Amino acid sequence: MHHNWLGLAHRRRGDLGSAEKELLRAMELGPDQVGPAANLGSIYLQEGRAEEAVSVLERALGRDPASVEVRTNLIVALGRLGKVDRARDLFEEGLRIVPRRPALYNAMAFTYQANGHPAEAAGLLKTSLSIDAGQADALRLLRQADPAAADEISR
Repeated sequence: MHHNWLGLAHRRRGDLGSAEKELLRAMELGPDQVGPAANLGSIYLQEGRAEEAVSVLERALGRDPASVEVRTNLIVALGRLGKVDRARDLFEEGLRIVPRRPALYNAMAFTYQANGHPAEAAGLLKTSLSIDAGQADALRLLRQADPAAADEISR
């Protein structure tokens, strides 16, 4: 796990290239570890490398289907690639495994919003905010999808 921690340290400093190298090494040394793959997938997503993120995150999700972090990042990556149906399948599966997790609703809402489905996004964000009303990011995304609903929730 030493390389995983080094990768995270490089990421915090903004050195994503070194972070990627350390995380790839961590994955090589510990192929059954989910953390390095989750972290690398997150970096790929941050860099706009959605296809690479999907590849790494699918592998990580296969090892830990209950990981909300991996699942939400994979849903967002698939959304960036326009693969809404696959993202929805992962979302629905995630709700069966780890129900009532706002992050799952938010990731799928982001995917819907990014692919031109604001009504679906708004519905998921309302559910997410009903679970945890203190989510500024969810409220901001709801304001984009349905300003009236966001104003109503903000009152």
